[in-house]
Amino acid sequence: MLTKSRYMAGRHCPKRLWLSINQGELAAESSVGDRARRVTGETLGRMARELFPGGVLVATMSNDPETAATETSSLIASGTKVLFEAAFWVNDLFVRCDVLKREGDAWRLIEFKSSTKIKDEHIEDLAFQVMVLRKSGLNVKSASIGHIDSTNERGEMELGSAQLFALEDVTASIEKLLPQVVDWSTSLVRLSETAQMPEVATNTFCSNPIKCPFYDHCHEGQPPNDILKLPGIRPERVIAFRDNGIHTIGEIPEGEKLAPMQRRAYEVVRFDRPYIGETLTKHLAKIQFPAHFIDFEAAGPALPLFSGMRPYQAFPFQWSDHRLDSIDADSDHDGFLDTSGTDPRHEFAETLFQRIKDAVTVVFYSSYELTTVRALAKANVPYGQELVDILESRGFDLYRLVKDEVYLSDFEGSFSIKKVLPALVPDSSYDGLEIKDGDTAAVEYLRMHALGTTETARQQIAQSLNDYCRQDTLAMVQLYRALAALA
Repeated sequence: MLTKSRYMAGRHCPKRLWLSINQGELAAESSVGDRARRVTGETLGRMARELFPGGVLVATMSNDPETAATETSSLIASGTKVLFEAAFWVNDLFVRCDVLKREGDAWRLIEFKSSTKIKDEHIEDLAFQVMVLRKSGLNVKSASIGHIDSTNERGEMELGSAQLFALEDVTASIEKLLPQVVDWSTSLVRLSETAQMPEVATNTFCSNPIKCPFYDHCHEGQPPNDILKLPGIRPERVIAFRDNGIHTIGEIPEGEKLAPMQRRAYEVVRFDRPYIGETLTKHLAKIQFPAHFIDFEAAGPALPLFSGMRPYQAFPFQWSDHRLDSIDADSDHDGFLDTSGTDPRHEFAETLFQRIKDAVTVVFYSSYELTTVRALAKANVPYGQELVDILESRGFDLYRLVKDEVYLSDFEGSFSIKKVLPALVPDSSYDGLEIKDGDTAAVEYLRMHALGTTETARQQIAQSLNDYCRQDTLAMVQLYRALAALA
């Protein structure tokens, strides 16, 4: 049976579809962030139904497609005007529809998405549904996509469904795509029934735009310097290299045309020596003392928590800072974490300003911190502009320095601090931490302030958040010292 989720998986990668049907146990466990997004999607789906009062929910679960489809047919025959989760099963194709609305003698199909804009994959998802409904004999005349309207600000009360969603008619795009969807679905039904796993070589699409749940399985055993690790490589270039028998960076012919960063990575691997830029020492000398190494954590839920905020608008709730008075001095740490559950931006900005106002250099990793304080200033948060002035005049981007001046083969094409740090500081690690990434930190912060979270759990979450953010700025200090040693 080809569901719309399986159809979309097959369109991403035929091997992913086959594995999901035949060897689903090989899929990686969903992340904390993935599970949180799923819950958000379910919440938004329930809110979307409020736009259609009087609608009837098809309650039969999807693991009983025949009964769900029969229940849907009965409701349609009885004259029901709006159905939620309507089910259709025909020719090994099965879909559940967010909203199905009767309009005269025809029907309008509406799909809701949690994104702020319509994407190509949303159109194809909906086109697959339209195809199945028409195969079932339903007269579907129009199709729309509901998405989050990020222009509306919350007031003292939460945003209602009418403020949260925008509806756009995409019927013309659906009709244009339908002939191809028919062909693709036929091919994918055939694939889903075969006993032979399709051979699909790994490529950049394995993690872009989303990371496939079978990524680890399919990449197992690949060498660290697989051609995919060449920085910025495009999928068609990967195919061309492999067609010519080139599977690792070191096998690239010496005269091959490469972008400057790719050339650097190639030479590091080919000649087994790190790249250290000639101006590394000069740039490191710009870090003057006292130097403050800072990192922020932020959350941006679909349903804004505080007055004046829009859907998905991020707000910082935590900072960590390690201060160095000299390169060899013991670092002094301080931090802030909102435990109040109220809008944390003012206290965040004020405490950070008091901490770094006398800094000669403020070090961060990527431009995220600068973007964050600019947003505070734009929102007229007290001390926001003062922080912008400090970071713009005294800020130093350690990420940019690494990307411009250093490359080791262990970077494997990435300049993420979690990839760079173990390469340059092997004894530094995030192992043992309850929280190991910003996505999880945001989810846990929201859980800390959610109704039903016990006080004991709140304290445990707060400790985990503090441990994680502190590790981020300690890692920057360690990375700075390692770079100085290289220089």
